[in-house]
Amino acid sequence: MNSNFLLFTGNPLKNSPQKPIPTLVVLLIQEIHFQIYFVLVEFEKAYTQVNIKLKPAFKT
Repeated sequence: MNSNFLLFTGNPLKNSPQKPIPTLVVLLIQEIHFQIYFVLVEFEKAYTQVNIKLKPAFKT
């Protein structure tokens, strides 16, 4: 993500009364996204290892 990128709930050019999303909220969302991604990657690694180990047992 670009360091100059700001997330707004409204259009800042139209003098909107809405305020920018607080940085902590953005960081929290990014952290949750990273944790979900990390869990999925680890699950895929474990599934691949189990699948590789089980394949020879099921050969006919």
